[in-house]
Amino acid sequence: MVQFYDAGSKILWSAVTEEREQAKKDFVEVLETLDGAFRSVSKGGMYFGGNDIGFVDVALASFLCHFKCYEAFGEFKIWESSECPCLSKWAENVLEHSSVKEALAIADPEKLVEAFQLYKKNLDAGSKLEP
Repeated sequence: MVQFYDAGSKILWSAVTEEREQAKKDFVEVLETLDGAFRSVSKGGMYFGGNDIGFVDVALASFLCHFKCYEAFGEFKIWESSECPCLSKWAENVLEHSSVKEALAIADPEKLVEAFQLYKKNLDAGSKLEP
């Protein structure tokens, strides 16, 4: 998961175009690896553990709310840029699960993009955000 986080962070923070482009490639590579892992452990089910949602699903679902930021700042569409049909379907399924939907309700993707844009704008302007 370190590669996942590192690539996502570089997509958001890199001012160097080449570095951001490489981060997008690295991010997609991680997703494709996860897609393969999903296929092998899900046994055709909707979740990593099969037909029942489990710890891995919940842990990974928490990253999905950041995808809109990665897309906005990386200027790409994650699922269109990767070949991850199983993982893409898993994302749809897990985000529709009542427990995940309720837990992630506080992390509206559009509001995360707006907040991050404001944060970057303030950093660029040299100001400090108050908590």
